[in-house]
Amino acid sequence: MVIANPYEEIVRIKRSVDRLFESFGNGVESAEIRVPLVDMEDEKEDLVVYIELPDTKKEDIKLTLMENILTIVTEKREINDKREFYLMERQFLNYFRTVPLPEEVDLDSVRTKYKDGVLEVRLKKKNKKPQMKAIKV
Repeated sequence: MVIANPYEEIVRIKRSVDRLFESFGNGVESAEIRVPLVDMEDEKEDLVVYIELPDTKKEDIKLTLMENILTIVTEKREINDKREFYLMERQFLNYFRTVPLPEEVDLDSVRTKYKDGVLEVRLKKKNKKPQMKAIKV
């Protein structure tokens, strides 16, 4: 798929995410959405994806895998208390990112670990056995 205008694609994705968050019914649509930083490591039998999600609670992370597309969405909830602030610069950010995987992976072998704001997703590669076929001449 060729994208003529990348900005239009970003707007389309943001609208889709807004609709997703609206379905939760908690007014998250006013929150800012950011794209998390991602590293992908190729180990012999695994693909390992590291996703940076600073100041995000584990229970706010939604992770899906469809075919070879890993999707990360976070829903950060605002603090509902009665504190008064002199200064409040921190924002309640949500993250959204789709990561195309370079190889087929086994959907049932996904393992995750979340520590210090970094989500590690370990995906077992599907074994592709080399195939040989005799060709009649």
